[in-house]
Amino acid sequence: KDVKKMGYAFISYSSKNQQMADSFRVLFHRNGIKTWMAPGDIPFGSTYTSTINRAIKDSSCFVLLFSENAQGSQWVPRETERAVNYGKTIFTVLLDDVVMNDDFEFMLSTSQAVAIRKIDEKDEEIKKLVQAMKAYTGEELPVKQKQENAADKSKSFFEENATMEGSVLKKFKMRVEASVDIPEGVTVIGSEAFVYSPMKGISIPSTVTRIDEDAFIKCQNLQSITVSPDNPVFRSENNCCIERGTNRLVFGCGKSIIPEGVTVISKDAFNGCKNLKEIDLPSNIVKIGALAFYDCVNLKEVHIQEGVVEIGEGAFGNCRNLTEIKIPASVTEIADDAFLWCENLQSIRVSNQNLVYYSKNNSCIERKSNRLVFGCKKKHYLRGLFSKRIN
Repeated sequence: KDVKKMGYAFISYSSKNQQMADSFRVLFHRNGIKTWMAPGDIPFGSTYTSTINRAIKDSSCFVLLFSENAQGSQWVPRETERAVNYGKTIFTVLLDDVVMNDDFEFMLSTSQAVAIRKIDEKDEEIKKLVQAMKAYTGEELPVKQKQENAADKSKSFFEENATMEGSVLKKFKMRVEASVDIPEGVTVIGSEAFVYSPMKGISIPSTVTRIDEDAFIKCQNLQSITVSPDNPVFRSENNCCIERGTNRLVFGCGKSIIPEGVTVISKDAFNGCKNLKEIDLPSNIVKIGALAFYDCVNLKEVHIQEGVVEIGEGAFGNCRNLTEIKIPASVTEIADDAFLWCENLQSIRVSNQNLVYYSKNNSCIERKSNRLVFGCKKKHYLRGLFSKRIN
C-alpha cells in the first residue's frame, strides 16, 4: 500500500548537541520521516537566514531539541519564534533538566514536551513521538519495503506480458520503454522472445540455463544487461551476456564494451542495436557469427583485431554508416553477404600477410579463386571476370 508523502520535520538544536541531533535524524529516517537540519541541508552559496526561514515555513512540523545549550544558542530561539509565528506544530524534546526562561516558556506554553535522554527505539516515549510526527510528515516506505514493493510490481509486469510454456519464456510483448526483470524459475529464453522489444534493461535470474541466439534481436533501446551472479551458465560484464564455459558473447546492447577473454560473437548478438556506434573486438575473438552486427545502422567504426578467423554471413550487413574496414592476416573465411548493403563503405584494406584474401582498388578478393568477395562505393574497374588471377 502506498503512503502519501506529506512533508518533512525541521530539527532545531544547538551545535553543542550535534551528536544527539544526528542520532534523532537517523531515528526519524529509519522510521520513514523526512527531515531538514542545518547546516547540512543548506545549499552551498545560500544565506543562512533566508534559507532557514524558508525551511521552517515549508516544514510540516518543528522538532525542538531543548537543552541548556539550545536555550543559550544564537539560532534556536529565533528558529522557535519563526515556528510559532508560522503556526507550526512543535514537538519539544527535553535533552536535560534545564528550566525554561521566560521567552521559551511563553513560546512553548501550548507545546507538549517529552524527556528523552538517549535513543532507544523500544522506549515508549520515542514510539509515541515518532507516531505523532508521522501524522504531520506522512510516512516514507522503508528501504526494505520499497524493494519488496518494486519486486512485486516487477513480477506483476512480467506475468502480464509474458507467454510461458512451463518454465520456457516463449514471448514477451510490451509497449512501454521499461526494464524487465525475469523472475527466478524461468529456465529458457526462447527464439525471438524479445524481438523488437522497446525495453531498456534486462535482468536474467540464476535459473536460466539456455538463451536462444536470436532471443534479443532488434532491441534497439536496450542499454543494460544484468545476469544474476548465482547463474551457473551465464554471466554479465560490461553490459554483455556471456556464456561461462565457452566465453561466447550471447548478446549485447548499445552500451556494451566487449570484455577481454570473449572468444566468439554469437549469431544475432547485436542484431538491430541501432544505438551502437563503435565496437572494439578484443584479440581473443576468433569468430564473428552470422548477422552478429546486422542492421547496426549507426555503427561507424569496427576494430577487428589479429586473431579473428571467421566473419559470418551478413555479420555486418546493413551497417550503413560503416566507412572503412580492415581485414587482418588471421581471417581465413569471409561468408557471403558479410558486408551486404554497407552503402557508405569507402575503404577496404586486407593485411598483406593474409594468405586467403587480398585487397585491390578497395575490393576484397579471394586469392585462390580470384573471386571478388565484397566491394564498396569507391571500388575501381578490375580487369577480367575473376576466372583467373587479377594482376
